[in-house]
Amino acid sequence: MDIKDKIRKLLALADSPNDNEAIAALTKARELMARHKLTERDIDIKSSKVVTELLDIYYTAQSSIWALKLADVISESCCCKSYSNRMYRKKTMQIGIVGFKEDTEVTITATDDNGPSSGINYITYYTVDEDNGKSREMTEAVDENNSITILIEANFKGQIYAKATDNVGHEIDHFVTPDSAVIEDSDK
Repeated sequence: MDIKDKIRKLLALADSPNDNEAIAALTKARELMARHKLTERDIDIKSSKVVTELLDIYYTAQSSIWALKLADVISESCCCKSYSNRMYRKKTMQIGIVGFKEDTEVTITATDDNGPSSGINYITYYTVDEDNGKSREMTEAVDENNSITILIEANFKGQIYAKATDNVGHEIDHFVTPDSAVIEDSDK
């Protein structure tokens, strides 16, 4: 199976009613498209997860070619791809952007493995983006699985830091972050 077929199949799974499966498939498809520098046109797909937007920015080959180069830089930083759309019977071209418009739910789970436990009460977390910008700390009560679910915006690149507090107020003195991300489906 070639890479384009694999991406098509992943994007078909991205329309799954199972949110975890859809997120995992879309994330993998996005990763493969970026790695192989493929666009929606390259793999001939039509998916509700893929957004194509023509911007109100025009240029010609003789003037303002910098606009397309700037669009390339901006779209790449947003995990998207820019393209040119030639106007019919004109030398003017319009800039467009294609990419994914999806946020991701992240589940943070805490355990208290040190002997008898009062149980986990809440989890405090924050994010740090790739430019070392820190978000404000947020605290949420855990569910019956000692977990919280947070929404991470599309195109976020960085780390999530968290720490748990038990029902009698004990907590570790520092935040922890995972070495990697794990995406699971609801069957696991």
